[in-house]
Amino acid sequence: MPASSKSVIDLDLATASRRTIDVVVRSAAATPIEGGEVFLRSGKLQIKNVAELLNSHAMGAQAVFAKPVVADRLPTPLAKAIHPGDLLAHAEHAAQGDVTVCAIAYNSDLSDSQVWRDHILELPLKCEQIGPNTSVVVIRVSPLPRFD
Repeated sequence: MPASSKSVIDLDLATASRRTIDVVVRSAAATPIEGGEVFLRSGKLQIKNVAELLNSHAMGAQAVFAKPVVADRLPTPLAKAIHPGDLLAHAEHAAQGDVTVCAIAYNSDLSDSQVWRDHILELPLKCEQIGPNTSVVVIRVSPLPRFD
């Protein structure tokens, strides 16, 4: 395609978002969780299970692993939200506006890829909807069931 002979003056290029969202992943039971993953989707979505999450193709979709917290490196507002045993996922360039944030817990059983493939749709999923000004959210996830 040949270049245009006219100048383009009303071109609007999208830039990366500067929004960050910190997601605290907390066990909903006394049983600790070993790991987790957080999924962010633009908008207020009604996601009830992993199958619906996998089928949601929203703009601004992100996935971030939740890791054990290093408390001495946290800014004060975030440090106040952290409890012993919590995991933390830090999402940069998150979508502007409303966001649906979902989390699942992992344990060492899921290090076996066959177990993962066989049971992915059985993983407990918890989602929260947050507004455009929210930068920290706590999601309480259920520990994994036994897969034996």
